[in-house]
Parts: sequence; C-alpha cells; structure tokens
Amino acid sequence: MWEDILKGRGSGRKLNHSFLKQITLNLANKHKGKTLIKDEFLDYLEHIRLIYSVKHKNIPLDRISVPVVRILKTNNLLEIKTKRLGPEEYRREEKIYIFKD
Repeated sequence: MWEDILKGRGSGRKLNHSFLKQITLNLANKHKGKTLIKDEFLDYLEHIRLIYSVKHKNIPLDRISVPVVRILKTNNLLEIKTKRLGPEEYRREEKIYIFKD
C-alpha cells in the first residue's frame, strides 16, 4: 500500500532531461543578449514549465528551476550577478540574470 502511494508522488519521478534541455535551449535563443530581473526570470521558468507539462503532468516550478539554470550555465548562455540596492544600513541584494550572446 505505501509503495503505491510513494510511487505516485511527484518527487520520486525522474525528469526527462533531454526534453527539458531541448525546451530550455530553444527558449534561450529568443532571450540572447537580454538582462532579466528575478520576476522576469521566473516568468521564463514558468513558460518552460508550461511547455514541459504538456507531456509530463503536474511538475512544480521548483522541481525544474535548478536543472534549467544548470543547463543554461553549462552551455555558457547564462550569467547570474548580484546587485546591491539601497543605502548601506538597509542594503539588500537582487539577482540579475544575463543571457549571453
């Protein structure tokens, strides 16, 4: 009984990395030379998740976000930088995602 319940959970399923890589690289070509802030990059990840969900149902965004970033970095398509905002006593950092040419 427990084996059936655990087998049906999303965390135990393996990702189809070749399909995910194909989607990621196709969408990365459209963003070459652009700089995205966190919200725009999350929209980009959501777009990848929607396309991936056509064949593989119910995949949460946090399940594919790390592999997508890893695919982009290994192909030298993405650079992540941190930008400091605000005065020194209230300083916070924001990530900037730069798609390389």
